[in-house]
Amino acid sequence: MIQVQGKWLYLESIFKGQPDLSKQLAKECAAFLKINGIFKGEMVRINKEQNCYRALIVNVKDFLKILIELNRGLESIQK
Repeated sequence: MIQVQGKWLYLESIFKGQPDLSKQLAKECAAFLKINGIFKGEMVRINKEQNCYRALIVNVKDFLKILIELNRGLESIQK
């Protein structure tokens, strides 16, 4: 989770803070926007639950798979 958050934070500052760069890297920007939506949705869901165990294990069976895919996507965008 910490790895995904760190990569997301780094890329968000690039794509949200520099619109001209987003135009130059349109493919990467589109991929980031997709990952951004998933990541923010998960963060909202976890915040509403306010119980780590239920939010990460009980209510979502494949949360680890989601994190792995988000991490892979963010790594691909960074490259």
